[in-house]
Amino acid sequence: MAYLNSIGCQIIRLSIAKIGDETVHQIILFFNLDGVEIKG
Repeated sequence: MAYLNSIGCQIIRLSIAKIGDETVHQIILFFNLDGVEIKG
């Protein structure tokens, strides 16, 4: 699980840099709805 959380945090950081905060928020909501806890 820690491995998945680590990947999630990396994806979010890259997304913030490349896409923007609003899309990142959508991604976070998607992961949360999917039952994955994101910690970073």
